[in-house]
Amino acid sequence: MKRSRVSDAAVDEQDSEEGSEKGDSEIPRKLFDKRQYRRWRRPIEHDPGTTRGVDLFITRRNGHAELVSRVEALLRARERKKKACVVVLHAAGAAIQRCADVALEVQKRAQQRGKEAYLNPQTSTTIAIDEFEPLEPNLQWMTTKRLISVLKVEISISKPPK
Repeated sequence: MKRSRVSDAAVDEQDSEEGSEKGDSEIPRKLFDKRQYRRWRRPIEHDPGTTRGVDLFITRRNGHAELVSRVEALLRARERKKKACVVVLHAAGAAIQRCADVALEVQKRAQQRGKEAYLNPQTSTTIAIDEFEPLEPNLQWMTTKRLISVLKVEISISKPPK
């Protein structure tokens, strides 16, 4: 069941045109009624190649200063081991702003230390799936899909990204 991107006002308008007849337009409104359904959000699936040890997944709950110091520590560790100085930040939805802020802060601090930090941002969209568990016996399980923006920022020191 796809959730319509039609606003509630438009749905109300459609309902009034249909009269007392109940259509599919009423289902999305019922899904968000906490007395009838419990919402379960499935985790967003990540690319299989994101377990390289240089990938950081940012959420709304991560602290800004903690993330900046973590990225800098990863870059320093990779530089000491003579590996490619690259860290990749991943964020989705509400965490995109925090991801961009962290990347810019790392770039600013690198410039203050006399190094050059290159940022390679990539945007995309992914599908988030929500399941609605009925709390009443006469209702059935429902599933909706939402599109969520995703930001991936590759931070490299001393070499421009490919």
